[in-house]
Amino acid sequence: MPQKWSREIVVRHILKRRRGGEKLSSDYIQKNCSPLYNAACIYCGSWRKAIEAAGLSYDDVRVLQRVCPVWSEEKIIATIKRRNRLKQPLNSNHIQKKEQRLYGAAIKYFGGWMQAIVATGLDYSKLRKKDPMRSWSKAAIVAEVLRRVEQGMSIRGGDVYLEDEGLYHAAKRHFGDGGWAKARVLAGFDPIDPRPFKIWNKQTVREEILQLHESGVALNTGSLQRSSYGYILGAGRVVFGNWAKAIR
Repeated sequence: MPQKWSREIVVRHILKRRRGGEKLSSDYIQKNCSPLYNAACIYCGSWRKAIEAAGLSYDDVRVLQRVCPVWSEEKIIATIKRRNRLKQPLNSNHIQKKEQRLYGAAIKYFGGWMQAIVATGLDYSKLRKKDPMRSWSKAAIVAEVLRRVEQGMSIRGGDVYLEDEGLYHAAKRHFGDGGWAKARVLAGFDPIDPRPFKIWNKQTVREEILQLHESGVALNTGSLQRSSYGYILGAGRVVFGNWAKAIR
């Protein structure tokens, strides 16, 4: 089963590695455990903040190496532009496999590789690796969902569409309407990522209910209370008075 990440799970992994006497320096984790590093940047803000969230001293675990670049937004943008000038690959899969430090820094400073590319002023759609010869099946699509999670990549529908349009459309061909959401469910994940921090009003509640419905989420009270989508119950009750009115 793929690792599902959260702030608590990141901290748990750090403490487990600490108890086992394993290295926790940023450079070592980026090179040998990039999914943990990427998750730490996403859920804690940076590797340093993740270490501190685990109650550890960052100075105690870091290993200073002169060969490691000191990243900043400006350095990331300059590196991407240089790679582009030299006609070096800039698609997400290649960077994750061959330039893990750069990829992790992009997540830390920009929230994702695509966002870093956009900040550079390049057209991400033109940089994606296109592979028209890929042959998709239902099993291959589900396997790709799992691979993306294991590699620390996003499985949000919008991100997948921008990063791998072929995969997104393959899910729709094989699974029908809401194909990517159905592929996520078969891989063991919720059909869409919950968004509990949205600003709720009648319009946004209606939109959220419709999106959940289109993604195949059961909208009865019992099912929502047992799922990660219980937030919409509270939003619907506050905005409309009760859940029945929100559904209507």
